[in-house]
Amino acid sequence: MERNCTLILIAYAVCLMTMLNIRPAAAEVPPPQETPAKIIVSGRTSTAKDITIVAVGQEVPWTFSGSRVGNTTGFSWYVSQHYAFKTDYPEERARYYLELLELAYPHYVDIFGREPEGIETKRMTVVYGSSNEQMCKAAQSDGFGWTSFGGGGVCQPGHNIAYQYPSGGLLYHQRFILLHECSHLYQYCVSPGIAWPGWFGEGHTEQMGHHVYDPIRKQLTVWVLDKAPIHNQLDNGRAEIINMATPLRSFQDLAVSGGMGYAGNFMMMAFLRHSPEYLLNYYVWRDAILYPRHDAGDTQPDLYTPLAEIYGGWDRLNADFRQWFDTHTNTFHYINWAFEQNGSWLWSRGSGGGRTDVLLTPDGNPADDNWRMDYPREPRPEVVGQIGRGVAEPSIGAMLDLSLKPDKGRVGLGLGVVTEHPIIPFKTENLFRDEACTMPGVNLEIHELAETAGNATEADEVRKGDLVTNITDTTITRAGLATALGTQTERFVAEWNGWLKIEEQNDYNFGLVSDDGSWLWIDDNEIVSNGGPHGMIARYGNVKLKPGMHKLRVLLYQGGGGYGIQAGLSDKEAHEPGMVQILIEDGRQLLVEGPECVI
Repeated sequence: MERNCTLILIAYAVCLMTMLNIRPAAAEVPPPQETPAKIIVSGRTSTAKDITIVAVGQEVPWTFSGSRVGNTTGFSWYVSQHYAFKTDYPEERARYYLELLELAYPHYVDIFGREPEGIETKRMTVVYGSSNEQMCKAAQSDGFGWTSFGGGGVCQPGHNIAYQYPSGGLLYHQRFILLHECSHLYQYCVSPGIAWPGWFGEGHTEQMGHHVYDPIRKQLTVWVLDKAPIHNQLDNGRAEIINMATPLRSFQDLAVSGGMGYAGNFMMMAFLRHSPEYLLNYYVWRDAILYPRHDAGDTQPDLYTPLAEIYGGWDRLNADFRQWFDTHTNTFHYINWAFEQNGSWLWSRGSGGGRTDVLLTPDGNPADDNWRMDYPREPRPEVVGQIGRGVAEPSIGAMLDLSLKPDKGRVGLGLGVVTEHPIIPFKTENLFRDEACTMPGVNLEIHELAETAGNATEADEVRKGDLVTNITDTTITRAGLATALGTQTERFVAEWNGWLKIEEQNDYNFGLVSDDGSWLWIDDNEIVSNGGPHGMIARYGNVKLKPGMHKLRVLLYQGGGGYGIQAGLSDKEAHEPGMVQILIEDGRQLLVEGPECVI
């Protein structure tokens, strides 16, 4: 496998649907041994050799859900070796998702160390509605009272059913959610009633979702750290840890306190498997905490003493985590909407201006890192020519394929420097809820996220739902927001309103870093716009202010995945990153920094 850091950004679209070993609908449900899934596994990559999928119509398969799942009007059943899939989607889409799940199955076995007891005769249940409404319809037929659901999917312990619907337009995101929730499904089937740390459960599901899929080769790589589309939980996790209320705590503190958000938990699990030695230690610790049986009345086992003992003690874990966190880097940094990834190809859905940053300097040497671009990639196309970094004449290359949209859109590279300046949080003594400076802090209201229009790049495209809570916050940071949110981490709108005390007249540079979109106003004038769905990225704005009190408003919306916010002042002048854009427009014009020449 190549391990260089050469930049190849490619916009490409391929047909996602091919079928393997299709059989006609059966009058009865065949047993698992008659629907074999033959998969070749190499490390974290699995490749389909032959997968048998059978449409069984209204025949309800025997599953780990037992009688808790049945038919739904308008839905049909499909079975593979390990899964029973109920959906109102056309057959082609059902087969697509079942192939993906069978490719994932060996990796679920690897994570948990064994197969569910009884998998030879029964299957795991996945219900996939073509919309939120349809998913809730299926759930209602199974005894749940849902009328609407946020988040894309849920797995019901005890019932052992993973419910899904397409919560976004990106196919990558839909696969991410499916792999995540079916990790929980496997977990409930293989180890019912067994306790594990919360960050273990959510961390490994995010790692399974962090994948690269090649629909042409029928090849899936999981636990990928370095890939392009959202969610980029490596970037999100770093930001989540860096922006904690206190400086980076030890791994011990993170572990025994229950972990963090999805992205932070992702980082913890990635660390525990980041080297061959750590991976072996993970297997030993996993078996020590998951599989000793306990009676219902027993005290839950100690999860953390074995962790420290197996990995060589807390001091070693803390030091290794700090070094890994400080030195590990990745290639791709998601900026805004549009990119999908199929194998080593990036392709744009054509909705909005997609941008992914690769922050590598031409004179830098490629890093020898097994976790960087850690998935099978195609050989460099001959048409690209020789490319290289850290040489006398460094060069980059990209293959751009516009064959599916030959006369529409732009695609290409931007060459330049991206710099983000530190954001200094507002001083608590300068924030007030009233203009008279008698009530310290700012008002923080949290609402449900009702919907977003377009790509939510503008504040007025964010629609609030019901009020969740209203508190006083002393800083506009993730720490205060997390306190107000409690257990809610997705689909909310947070709004801070108050007054900012300015001591002297000056030009002030405001900064705002967030995940997802955010905006900052001073005296009802928008100063910083950081809209759209994205990971933790910073934006800046400048305004001249006189001494006195100035109205302050900050708005954040959160869709799914990790979240974060920090508003404050920057000690540098606001600017947008500069770049030289080299683009192909409408398949026929070359644009360089705006001037064009017809080709």
